[in-house]
Formats: sequence, structure tokens, C-alpha cells
Amino acid sequence: MRFQLPAPNRYEALLETCGPATGGLAPAMAMASRRARSQVRADSPRAAVIRDFAASVMGPTLVGYTLWLLQQARQHRLSRLYFLARDGEILLRLARVLAARLQMDCDLRYLYASRIAWGIPAIVRGDLTEMAWLLERDSGPDLNRPLTRLGLASVDLDAGLNQLGLTTARRGVHFSPADRQTIKSDAFLDLIRPHLIQSAREKRRLLLGYLGAEGLLQDDRYAIVDVGWQGTLQDCLARVLATQPAAMGAGLYFGLIRYATDPEFGTKAAYFTDHQQNSGPQFPMPDLYYLIEIMCAGSEGTLTGFAADAPTARVRPQLQQPRNGVVLDWGLPLLHETVQRF
Repeated sequence: MRFQLPAPNRYEALLETCGPATGGLAPAMAMASRRARSQVRADSPRAAVIRDFAASVMGPTLVGYTLWLLQQARQHRLSRLYFLARDGEILLRLARVLAARLQMDCDLRYLYASRIAWGIPAIVRGDLTEMAWLLERDSGPDLNRPLTRLGLASVDLDAGLNQLGLTTARRGVHFSPADRQTIKSDAFLDLIRPHLIQSAREKRRLLLGYLGAEGLLQDDRYAIVDVGWQGTLQDCLARVLATQPAAMGAGLYFGLIRYATDPEFGTKAAYFTDHQQNSGPQFPMPDLYYLIEIMCAGSEGTLTGFAADAPTARVRPQLQQPRNGVVLDWGLPLLHETVQRF
């Protein structure tokens, strides 16, 4: 079937001017974008905007990033790339197509991960270094939320919480700045530490069972792939692996803003920008972060943890819901279809 190619839009026209600087890759991407726009059907003006964005912006951006990922795997002789949920869903699809074209022998896998599912198992000592980010991110709108996400029930901590001024009546209302400081205090950490360490130990056992089945524990010839922006999941993974005779691999990101550089956390490298290494654009780009995360939205629900099947003891991921309804209803299937056509 022959398709009538549309005229270049502003993004494609810009790509066409970058031929010499990219060895001809940018004009090829511009042509791929025009062909994708001509071959993917859009049933409404709104759908056409989603399709054109996917073909002209998302396609070149993510394919460029994926080519870099495969280049890194080849350069560092990595045997496995683990694409972390949920940002890694579309990246893995692209990587499998491009790796076949490049005749690369690299195991490309999807790995279930989330801040809670990996962050709690990474709590070994129960100090602020291990869990401050969990409390900071989830310290609102009330105390019940961070306790629930940490796997703790406020009823088990009633007496201690009351002594800290966090009475039952106040736990379900909006936190004050003073309350936020209280839950990061030594007294609060001392109160929850025994409960948290016990909960983390069991969750760590399940996570290690899952990672072992995925082949991650066999050696360090792998990298985890994520969008960014601080490498928190990599740090959590390193803390979990430090409890075992298992080596930590590397992390490959679209961008890094600030991150821990402790050798025990493994190396971290970024494709587009690395603020600590003065690589790529250095100005604040909050809109870019949101844009890339929209591009890499996944179709599944949030990972809450892992559980073992009773008959087989096989560890399986547990999702809050099977589908990511908001983005699927918004138009994610059309976005993914267009990028794959690109």
C-alpha cells in the first residue's frame, strides 16, 4: 500500500537541517516521522495531535536514547539490560527492534520496580539515610499515608505517636510544617525502626527471590535502565544486594540531576544531561522532566510489592491495579503505536 507523505512539519523541518552533524541520521528520522504520520490513523483532531507528537518528537527522542543504551551495552560488554517498570515499557519495545537490526546479542528484560517495592526492602539499619526520601515524598497529606506506604499500621504505634504529639485525631488531617519535621526526627525513627526492619526483612526476601529468577544476581555484567532523575531505585537495589554475595551493576538514564556517587551504588551514566558531571544542558528543566515521563508512561498499574505463590513459591509482582487507566484512556495506545511505526 502506498501512502501520500504529508509535508514536513516544524519538527521534521528542523531535523532535516541537522544532516551533517548527525551523519544523516536526523534527516532519516524526519522521513520516518512523515511516514509514521501518514500510516497511523487518527480519528479526531485530538488524536492527530497525539499521533503527530509521537511521530515527530517522541520517536526521535526515544529512539536516540535507545540507540545510546545499546551503544553503552556494546561498549561495556554488558550481557543484560533491565528496563525498569513502568518507564521502560516502550523503551524495551524499541530496544528489541533496534538490537535485532544491529545484530546485538544482549538479553533485554523488563524488571518490575517502584520506590515502595524496592525502597522498603532496602531498609537494613532503619536510619534516615535509608528512608528519608520515603518520608519526604509521602509525608502528606496526613500521617496515615506514609505509615501505610511503609507497611506500618498506626494502631501498633499509638502510645509512641501520642507522646510525639501525633494524636489519633491529628493523624488523618493535613500535616503542619512542625509535623513534617517530627516524622523525620530521631524520636520518630526510633519508634518505627523495629517494626520497619522486621517488615523490610520479609519484603527483601521476596524481592531477592524475584531478582534471582530474573538472573540479576548472577554477575555484574548488566545495567538497569530508567528515565531519571536521581538514581534512587539504583541506590535501593545496591543496598539490597549488599546483604547478599551479589555484585551491583550500572545504571543508564535519560538524565541525572543530583545523585549519590558512592561506589557501592554502582556507576551512573546519562544520555541527555548530567548536572553533576556538567554534561549536556545544565539549566533547570522541570517541563522536560514531565514531558519525558509522559513519553515513557506505562500501560500497567503501580507496583506495590511482591508475593510468593503458595503452590510453587514463585515470586510474582503485585500491582495496585492491572491497567494504568488514566493514560490508556488519554491515548497511550495511539502514542505507542505511532512510536513503534516510527
